[in-house]
Amino acid sequence: TESGTTLSADLSALEESADITANTNAITSNDTDIATNATAIASNDTDITALQSDKEDTANKSTDVALGTSDVAFPTQNAVKTYVDTQVATITTDDDISAVTFDGTNLSVTESGTTLSADLSALEESADITANTNAITSNDTDIATNATAIASNDTDITA
Repeated sequence: TESGTTLSADLSALEESADITANTNAITSNDTDIATNATAIASNDTDITALQSDKEDTANKSTDVALGTSDVAFPTQNAVKTYVDTQVATITTDDDISAVTFDGTNLSVTESGTTLSADLSALEESADITANTNAITSNDTDIATNATAIASNDTDITA
């Protein structure tokens, strides 16, 4: 009140306790998220350290084109290529087959002056093939006979 005049103001619109509570809850949630992320980051750091220790040590990289028997050293791409090229270059003979003969019973193959022979007479199955062919022919005849009998029975049933 001043000089008999009373001034009043409604300050209820300035009341922010609900907003302050919401912000406090959000901050608490953020603190929890930060703690969770910190744990995840620490776990990732451990995983990264483990991966770094599992990688091939460049000190074990070998450029020796003769390769070798080491279980630790690993060859470079060029070392492997050079080794393979050298091995392929040492192949000097062509072992192509020079002759093949078959007299109805024996098969002979000649390669680089060496002849290999095989007696194939035990594989001869013509008698069995003939017997099977005859059985099939007989079965075909039986099927035809049965088909005729079935047709005749159908006619009798219909009549």
